Amino acid sequence: MTTDDVKRRLAAILSADVKEYSRLMRQD
Repeated sequence: MTTDDVKRRLAAILSADVKEYSRLMRQD
């Protein structure tokens, strides 16, 4: 696995976390 692969995966996970977090905050 290359460094770019790791960065891409981390970016995908982070963006998913942000979407989930903002979705939860709107529900409140």
